[in-house]
Amino acid sequence: MESYWSVGVEVPETSIVSTTVRVDAAVVGAGFSGIAAAYYLARAGLRVAILEAGEAADGASGRNGGQVLPGWSENMVRIAEHHGVEVAEALWSLSEEALGRISELVDVHRLECDLVQVGHLEAGETPGQVAELEAEMRFLDRWRTRERCWWDPRQIESAVGTSAYQGGYFDPAGMAFHPRRYALGLLRQTLAMGAQLYQNTPVRGWERRNGGFRVTAGPGVVECQEVVLATNAYPPADAPWLRSRILPVSSAQIAVKLANPQAVPANMPTVSDTKAELNYYRRVGKDTFLFGGRALASEFRRGAFPSLRRQLAMLFPNLAESAVTHQWSGRIAITRDLMPHLARMQDGVWALGGYTGHGAALSTEFGFLVADAIVHQRPDPRAEALMAIDWQAFPLGRAGRGLLPVVVGALDLRRRLTLRQR
Repeated sequence: MESYWSVGVEVPETSIVSTTVRVDAAVVGAGFSGIAAAYYLARAGLRVAILEAGEAADGASGRNGGQVLPGWSENMVRIAEHHGVEVAEALWSLSEEALGRISELVDVHRLECDLVQVGHLEAGETPGQVAELEAEMRFLDRWRTRERCWWDPRQIESAVGTSAYQGGYFDPAGMAFHPRRYALGLLRQTLAMGAQLYQNTPVRGWERRNGGFRVTAGPGVVECQEVVLATNAYPPADAPWLRSRILPVSSAQIAVKLANPQAVPANMPTVSDTKAELNYYRRVGKDTFLFGGRALASEFRRGAFPSLRRQLAMLFPNLAESAVTHQWSGRIAITRDLMPHLARMQDGVWALGGYTGHGAALSTEFGFLVADAIVHQRPDPRAEALMAIDWQAFPLGRAGRGLLPVVVGALDLRRRLTLRQR
């Protein structure tokens, strides 16, 4: 399953840890968060080792939809209801800063990642979904950071090319980029500042020693003062606290070739919706349309996603016969409250992740936040507000996680029947 983003993009060649490496900080995971954390640590003059079990940007950071979105994965109204308006405002401020941070990194280092501000549409299919989106838009208006527009079905069809939605709100701040080029471009800047990257080096465990940590990585050892777990949907086996709080699920995408480039609007925004399939899509280049969402569990084993073809045809009947050029999947890290988290575990190791499919912007910001906390030896006030939110474990522990395949299988059967009825 070759990702559309992997074509023509080479990963830097590196070695594995074979002896003892001594640094100030070990960052576990070479995705958006890990690379950003290492970048800001190295920029502050710290010696950094990045430990990656596979290849850099080979998880969600190199397999997502390339949508750099405002806000959080959870509805801001519910965040305010659960944690208070002041916390919601602090979190919203972080998400706004995340967009600016990515733009700044791309500009300063001239990262060739096709970053463009196209705006983003969050669309609803049912009256209930539309009402929820309207409530969130009204709530966001209190901060007046910019004007958002409510689009009715006619406006959506004109801008996007589908009549499937009853309404949605458009945020002009939404951006899009080539995620793999962004990640690897920032990684190269990080390595140029002296950070060390070790790929194919899984972390097997760590222990406190001499006021710091001794990390067992691959066949070698890393001695350091700080450890950052930026693994998102791939938590290490020896991190039970983190594993109990992350639920990895898979999302699939296809790239189709537009036989007629006018089949969908040339300047369409990025789009995500609130349907059960959680579809998200965008145009790329002159004749490519990327479409993602929930596929059937059985399809991930085969590496082909006919259910996505059917979902695409329902939204865009004129694309039903378009040729699929690429299809791929990647893991998303879900949390119990559908929000990403930043925490310091009891042993002093930093943990971050759980972006719940909304991490292209926030993951870079979280990398900055943890690096800033390490450099200044305390989190800033907004990071403290984030860390004060309890990162809850999923109920029933390992037994509950073991039941997940059964639940997914039942939902799979129900969705198969629904798709046939359509």
